[in-house]
Amino acid sequence: MDQVKVNIDLASLTLEVEGSTEFATSIVETFLGAVKEREPRSNSVPSENIASAEQAPGPNGSGSQAKKGGSRKPASYEFLKTLLTPEAGRNLKELYEEKKPKGQKEETLVLMKGLKDALGKDTFSYNELFTAYRTVQLTVPKSLTGVISNLRLDALVTGSGDELTLHYTGEDYVDKKLPAAAKPKK
Repeated sequence: MDQVKVNIDLASLTLEVEGSTEFATSIVETFLGAVKEREPRSNSVPSENIASAEQAPGPNGSGSQAKKGGSRKPASYEFLKTLLTPEAGRNLKELYEEKKPKGQKEETLVLMKGLKDALGKDTFSYNELFTAYRTVQLTVPKSLTGVISNLRLDALVTGSGDELTLHYTGEDYVDKKLPAAAKPKK
């Protein structure tokens, strides 16, 4: 059975699939259909620019290997000095310390939940999320857009482009699956 590896970027909605041709085709079609529904028609991407596929060698060693594309320039974000009050910054740090996230996806969810609580709004920009990372003194992921893309695929974050919305499933993940605050011993 032929194995196929597909890597789609679409401005960092990123999807990587590896498996049989039939499986990969099914996943890619579903993904692209969902992307088309979310994007305005004026931003459509020509189909020849959508995906690059890499044919993995089959069991007999045949197959071709496509070269990977060149390196991309890392995204640049701006620290928003007036986004959080000192108290909101402390609350964000306390939430982070309380929830003890493991990995970039959990860190991002906790920070989005903290921003939601601090700012009283549901939608954030990458600059606001970057500011939250810096406020808590975390290293910002090399591919923050990739982390968000994975959270979108897990249906924990929604929104498109620069609009990031913490879905209720993402909020529930932070509230119910990550550690609760330790009760002080008497």
